[in-house]
Amino acid sequence: MVQKKPQWFETALQIKGSVIAAIYKRVLLCGVSFTLLGIEAIGLEIENPFGYDENDLPLDAICTTMKRNIDDLISLTPTVHKS
Repeated sequence: MVQKKPQWFETALQIKGSVIAAIYKRVLLCGVSFTLLGIEAIGLEIENPFGYDENDLPLDAICTTMKRNIDDLISLTPTVHKS
């Protein structure tokens, strides 16, 4: 003969299970929200890479290097190899 559990025991387990499930749902929701909001913040930061903020591209340095390289190439004298 199988002994039946009391009604209050099953109710207590359901309440405990629903509380734990609610906590897990909230933790999962916070994790997903944090991830999506982080991706959104990253997208806003890299949306406009031109400017003078700390994380913008160093366009002045890039242009200075390009100008220096072009000036060096222009200053070379061409040589003609006769074969």
